[in-house]
Amino acid sequence: MNYFEYTVEVEVTEDVEKKTKILFDMIKDGINPFYLYKMSDETIEGDEKKKNRTFTLTSLSNINQIIIHFFSGICAKFHCFYKTPVIM
Repeated sequence: MNYFEYTVEVEVTEDVEKKTKILFDMIKDGINPFYLYKMSDETIEGDEKKKNRTFTLTSLSNINQIIIHFFSGICAKFHCFYKTPVIM
């Protein structure tokens, strides 16, 4: 079955932590139009220690506008892929 995969990369801030809590509440309550496939945190060393969070969301339908609206107000990188599983 074909599906859409969204990768959202953000720098962890207080706003991102709030969005993460909202996302988990949506999943718990079953009111989200997507699935949280994976979430990972990465610490980037440098002059300032930064922490980035990557969300990988999947959906059977195109929900670009929902994803962009959900993460509005946060500086984020969005990637959308249309995937077709191949049986080998």
